[in-house]
Amino acid sequence: MLEFPEGMQQAVAYLKTAVPLLNKLALPPNPINYGLWYVHLSGRRPELSATIEKISKGLEPYDETILAALFETHVCLKGAEVNGKAAAKFHLLTTMLQEHLHTSIDSSTRLDKSVQSSRQSLQAAININDVVTTVANVVALLDSFNETNRECRRTMQEADEEIDRLRVELERAQQNANIDELTRLYNRATFYREIKRKIARSPEPKLCVVMCDLDYFKTINDRFGHLMGDRVLQRIGALLLEQSRDGTLAARYGGEEFALIISDADLDEATLFAERLRNSIQQMRIKIRNSDTVLERLTASFGVSTFRAGDTVETLFERADRALYLAKEYGRNITVTEKSI
Repeated sequence: MLEFPEGMQQAVAYLKTAVPLLNKLALPPNPINYGLWYVHLSGRRPELSATIEKISKGLEPYDETILAALFETHVCLKGAEVNGKAAAKFHLLTTMLQEHLHTSIDSSTRLDKSVQSSRQSLQAAININDVVTTVANVVALLDSFNETNRECRRTMQEADEEIDRLRVELERAQQNANIDELTRLYNRATFYREIKRKIARSPEPKLCVVMCDLDYFKTINDRFGHLMGDRVLQRIGALLLEQSRDGTLAARYGGEEFALIISDADLDEATLFAERLRNSIQQMRIKIRNSDTVLERLTASFGVSTFRAGDTVETLFERADRALYLAKEYGRNITVTEKSI
């Protein structure tokens, strides 16, 4: 693992710089990503910096696997097993505490030595002038010690406030990394993570997956422009959020495709929910901006699957996707379940 000799101020400066950069790339500020950008900003690994610059400019691809490999190569130095989350937190806290502890220890050590020296001086004092001088020295040192403590308290308070601000910024960045910017639904990566968590938590969870794909969406973009297409996607996102009950997680799966996890529901219940969405979509009337034209023919096709014993995320999604494909084959604007596969 690389060593990180930076003091608190420099470490905080790197953190404040790294968070907006991660946010710009829609990357969560988790230990791996933050560790990579921290090392990049420190300049201690030029090869990593060159790669990150290319990623930032869109010249190189990146995903979780690529970033994890970069972390192992340039931060963990090929194979060191480190709990990244704990290590990042530990580094930040210990860096801050070490500086203040060193200051306090140095100050108290000087005070202790002075007290010992003053005791000896008082014992050896011959006249009142020697006593007055010794006491004056002790008072001066106490004043210096108190000033050091006041400075430490002030710095600690500032650090505490800075950490609170950074925590809010990190939470906001984390949230933004989980959300699709256009529709405000969860993004695909978050959707996969949540469904994996649900399956891992229970050997036989009661849940269904609903896949939704807007019909002939390319025609909307071609005829009315991409701004109109974006507006349609935003309206669909709002509809999914509005109609989703507790236990339902809606995400933009990609392009004009959406996905939902419906917890505590069987196949019939999930199918009824998909049908309500389908009817709501076909009843939508979206006005073209700066025009009297209304987009009236908007429909979507749905595929529904339910968790079976032994399912993985992949097999569960495969059945929902195949059902969606059949819905397209059957003429679109219908809901098909895995029973038809």
